[in-house]
Amino acid sequence: MGKCLSCFHVRSTEPLPSISDSSFVDTHVNKQEAGLSSELASHQDSSFVADNTNHFDKTVSPMSNGTSKTPYTSTSKSNSSSIASMQRPLRSSVHSRSRQSNDIGNGPTLSTVSETKINTLFEKYRDKDCTDEDCILADGIEQMCNDLNLSPDDVRILVLAWKLEAQQMCKFTKQEFVNGLKAMNVDSIKDIQSKLPELVNKCRDNAEEFKSLYRFTFRFGLDSSCGQRILPSDMAIILWKLVFSIRVVCDESFVLTAWLNFLAQHTHVVRGIPRDTWNMFLTFYDTIGDDLSKYDDTEAWPSLLDDFVEYQTDKSNQNTSDTTNRNKAANGTMNQTG
Repeated sequence: MGKCLSCFHVRSTEPLPSISDSSFVDTHVNKQEAGLSSELASHQDSSFVADNTNHFDKTVSPMSNGTSKTPYTSTSKSNSSSIASMQRPLRSSVHSRSRQSNDIGNGPTLSTVSETKINTLFEKYRDKDCTDEDCILADGIEQMCNDLNLSPDDVRILVLAWKLEAQQMCKFTKQEFVNGLKAMNVDSIKDIQSKLPELVNKCRDNAEEFKSLYRFTFRFGLDSSCGQRILPSDMAIILWKLVFSIRVVCDESFVLTAWLNFLAQHTHVVRGIPRDTWNMFLTFYDTIGDDLSKYDDTEAWPSLLDDFVEYQTDKSNQNTSDTTNRNKAANGTMNQTG
């Protein structure tokens, strides 16, 4: 990945969400337990019930890992033993079904993601010549993209870098790679392939997720090795096309197309994009309308956005004037002919 970023299209389908019925399960089990407690009270004297109720309540409380504590068993009362034996399969079987339901279709669970497998995956792509630190560089990232069946300039690779919290383009440190895949709850190429479309869909449908990715993209495009703080215009154009491809087809968005054309035609003047301009363009895009009709020059927009609107308005007026003149000329010709 790098300045080869050029064209981007995402085609993915949104995965079906998993449905957890744990709240129903717990309610159902509590009702069963209440019935058992009532049965116990009807068959035993009140002193026995008072002595054993606390034990009964404690034994059926699930532990943090989803298992149950060993039921309390009294040797002095035969009914206590039989009821305790009924409690354990009821609670454990219901919670087992609940856990199985939650795990279906979600890939590895947090408890099954293997850090060993992640480390092995990292070693596969690690740059063997890098002596400063363990990291994956351009060649390793390209190999990883090949294994994922993705182009390095695919927006899903940008999403992956975002989830790894990568600090620099064309470089994944071991800490970023390991912690990022653990946070994504994946430990194999197959898992990553399945996860990325889900993350892309989430960014498309959730404004806050997209905003987080969008702001990451600016920092990701900077050359941190030289302390760069302003994104070069050519790189900004590439990254704007890339990140917005999640939400729109760039050529079909008037504002985005006009904005990028404006920058491309004025690179001799607009040499770079500051962070504030990058961040504010997203707000600008979402609020001013596709025909710039909602633009308000009293708003505190960055000056470059004001210049863009002025340029686009002048261009539109010029086009209107040219059209009017052509129509007049055509009408004059027709009158002379007549």
